[in-house]
Amino acid sequence: MIDATPTEVTSSDGVLLICRGDVPALAALAIEADPARVVLWHPQESGTRGERRAAAAAQLGRAYGVREGLALAAPVLGLPSRPTPGGVGVPALLVQATVIAMQTGCDRIVWPIACGTAFDAVATAFDQANLAATLVESDPNQRRRAFDLPVADLSDEQIADLVDDAGAPVTAAWPCDHAGTDPCGSCSECVRWHAAFRSRGRLWPWRTAAPVPV
Repeated sequence: MIDATPTEVTSSDGVLLICRGDVPALAALAIEADPARVVLWHPQESGTRGERRAAAAAQLGRAYGVREGLALAAPVLGLPSRPTPGGVGVPALLVQATVIAMQTGCDRIVWPIACGTAFDAVATAFDQANLAATLVESDPNQRRRAFDLPVADLSDEQIADLVDDAGAPVTAAWPCDHAGTDPCGSCSECVRWHAAFRSRGRLWPWRTAAPVPV
């Protein structure tokens, strides 16, 4: 169950995991040492696709027994969301994640962005995370929350290996750009992840409607 409001706590022993219900989020959750410390935050998106991703995020939370699940969409500090193909704009997303981490007693924020082998994109992602933490927690006398980007520099194939080796429930994730009972099998995300799993000889539990690159 994903609630709409965070539960405020005073201790800082939790982990906030930004979760869109996709394969990178599954990978990040699968390697967490103690899922019971995890607060799973799903940044809400509008429309049926957003509802499907929220359902996948909740399913991942149930599969791993996370501490708490949150679904929040409102920007913080007056910042706009800046919609992008991935949902909430990155700067507002990370600022809001930092604020939610403070509210929920989380000292680490996991952002499962997957940049692949694009070094510039990986470096930019780390810079954005550090900037968000600095912007929200500007007091030099207090320890800032740390951002963790565990799959940022992994290829899709390496993420497929990680998920399969960890025995993660792939069917709990949502590897699709559309809504539906099952992934469509033909969108760029479906083709992307099916190709990654297939190239490694890993089990892919859904059909694909488009030719997969070999």
